[in-house]
Amino acid sequence: MADSNKALQFRDLTYHALESKLCVNPFCTTCGALKFRNKLKNFTNEEIVEGLKILSSDFMHFEESIPCLKICTSLLIASGFEGNLKSLLEGTPVGMVLKEVNNYTDEYDY
Repeated sequence: MADSNKALQFRDLTYHALESKLCVNPFCTTCGALKFRNKLKNFTNEEIVEGLKILSSDFMHFEESIPCLKICTSLLIASGFEGNLKSLLEGTPVGMVLKEVNNYTDEYDY
């Protein structure tokens, strides 16, 4: 089970990244969004999922919220996360946005 404090830290990291204009472009050819990606290494897959669950709908108002979410979810998938993100995030603001954006494509396996 993920530490709820770490989930809150993850949430704070994502807000801070977007508020401070940290690069969260998953396809950035200049920096690769490495600062953000490196900060994500401080969290387990379960902590990231729990953090995604508690992101509010206000988070989606940031211009770069979707690229930020794509980095987080692609990191989970690349690291072999065994959970089903579609069911884990269903009904949350993040789940609704990802469903809309990715239309539950096989690429992200939501």
